[in-house]
Amino acid sequence: MSSFEVVYGQHPRKPVDLIPLPMHSRTSESAESFAQHIRDLHKDIIKKLNISNQIYKQLADSHRRTSDLAEGDYVMIRIRPERFPSGTVKKLHARGAGPFKILKKIGSNAFVVDLPPDFGISSTFNISDLVKYKKPITIPSEPFEPNPSFESEPIPECPRPKFSKKHDRIERILDEQIISTRRKGYQRYLVRWHGRPESDDTWITREELQQIDPDILEHYQSQKQLPSTELNFLQSGRIGGDTNEPASLWLDC
Repeated sequence: MSSFEVVYGQHPRKPVDLIPLPMHSRTSESAESFAQHIRDLHKDIIKKLNISNQIYKQLADSHRRTSDLAEGDYVMIRIRPERFPSGTVKKLHARGAGPFKILKKIGSNAFVVDLPPDFGISSTFNISDLVKYKKPITIPSEPFEPNPSFESEPIPECPRPKFSKKHDRIERILDEQIISTRRKGYQRYLVRWHGRPESDDTWITREELQQIDPDILEHYQSQKQLPSTELNFLQSGRIGGDTNEPASLWLDC
């Protein structure tokens, strides 16, 4: 079935000779049959669209999780990078934490979790970011014991991820770049962390560097500007510019 037939209900007409029509008014049998054909065609199209939508729905529902969580259950949470405050080094944040207790159920796929106040993020999570916490069990010493007693241990206290702005101490700045974007550019720096290997070198923005260690940024800029100032002075004054020899200055009193 072509798109032309879907819209107009027929195939494109071929050139034909014009036949004079009678002047008296009467009901056109061809028009009636064509109108009925259009109605039948639209019904067939709607039926096929409904079948296609049902197939799409079944495929989408096969990937959805059912809500098997309830208030009072303990869950592990996945912390997405967009949950962290702006201006922080997101690469150093935790990606998950737990277990935490569910305080309230909101709708069919959202839950309020009992987060510590120092986390600094929203306590409402989607079901896709929650995993039910399974209590550890003790393995019996005798594998062939007829009735092994599995005693559940108390829920361990999870280590709280630190969300402070100063995560590690920066040893030095290695390089800098200016990244151009459609709206505006931004400056970033390659830093080396104190006590970490070279593989942990990280690119951070200027705002992040100012929040972590503003003193090292000021020192880096002063060291970078010092050679350029001296070089411009030597080139403009032509002092030792051709011979590359040390310059000497005298003051007349």
